[in-house]
Amino acid sequence: MNVKYQKTNNGDFFYTVNKRVENYFALNKVSKKTNAFGFFKLLFFISAFIVLYYLVLSAHGNPWQMWIAFALMGFVQICLVLNIGHEGVHGSFSDNKKLNYILAFTFDLVGTSGYLWKMRHLYSHHAYPMIPEHDVDIQQSEMFTFVPMKEPKAFYRYQKVYVPLLYCMYSLNAIFKRDWQDFFSNKIGHKSIQHSRNEVIRFVATKILYFTYALVLPLIFSGPIMMVMIGFLIMHIVVA
Repeated sequence: MNVKYQKTNNGDFFYTVNKRVENYFALNKVSKKTNAFGFFKLLFFISAFIVLYYLVLSAHGNPWQMWIAFALMGFVQICLVLNIGHEGVHGSFSDNKKLNYILAFTFDLVGTSGYLWKMRHLYSHHAYPMIPEHDVDIQQSEMFTFVPMKEPKAFYRYQKVYVPLLYCMYSLNAIFKRDWQDFFSNKIGHKSIQHSRNEVIRFVATKILYFTYALVLPLIFSGPIMMVMIGFLIMHIVVA
């Protein structure tokens, strides 16, 4: 199914809304980029992440310290992604393109790929919002559906019951399955992707770094294995 948009004309809804938004920034002399509070959030969340990660590594067999620190780390990670990484992906955090590029790595901090998330978000979700076969965000699993269907599967009528449980595994699914699937399929929605050598290196390297900091180092410094694995799971339930 090919999707094409009509060109916007003067007086159309999109044109009018866009014009009003542009006028708001111009008349009020407000920057379209982040303000001082945005930079405060960046420093605050990064500082909080460092402190919480130190608490994870210094737990030394104390399960409650580790599990609470992991849970709070999950909350801080999603705050970083939604407040900082998302804006970096859109290029709206700063006029400095390099800074925006760096901030997109906050997705890699959560374990998913900022490189792939950017392509999914900009070239699929924003380009074709809620359009089946184009918006990859609404076709992540056959266990549930976001859109009306002519012949829905019988168990979809119960998705309001079981989907909250599936969402607890959202980030784990991203780091262990979806990222790898999307990367090696060389395709995002209907858009074919050819990964550069640098992006291949980035993808593999950030995955290695993630599992090193999130699992290997806590196992080395805090252990035991079951305690760390439970903490890791708690962190991802919070993130999801």
